[in-house]
Amino acid sequence: MLLAMLLVAATGCGDARPPTYPASGVVRFEDGTPVRYGVVNLVPQSAGPSARGKINSRGEFELGTFDTTDGAMAGEYRVLIVQYLPSAEKVVAAPDEHEHSDSSIVPLSYSQLDHTPLRAEIVTDGDNRLEMLIERPGRSSQ
Repeated sequence: MLLAMLLVAATGCGDARPPTYPASGVVRFEDGTPVRYGVVNLVPQSAGPSARGKINSRGEFELGTFDTTDGAMAGEYRVLIVQYLPSAEKVVAAPDEHEHSDSSIVPLSYSQLDHTPLRAEIVTDGDNRLEMLIERPGRSSQ
């Protein structure tokens, strides 16, 4: 009897997670160069969990909320982007306007919730392929 009660208790809880929807995308500088490596974080405009994804060497990411690639909940989000570079990459500290490098660091404003200009919407039916275009370091108007 005890075993039956434990079995019912374990299976009766169910998965109370809200639904998520597949979402992926790409992060590029305005000139089309992919942002290589980093993290995209979608912070909901209203209450709820964030979704995040790792940016690969081609600037692509896939979002996850509860699991690595389960997508994001429907709604409107502010988007944060934090770039990190593998230790073998050379970091350009202050490129001038006429130079750029694939290892350029994303401007700090994109990683700050109160300053990021990026927004996204995840829908329940439709394409949740996001394209994030960002300015190169030193060119931000903020």
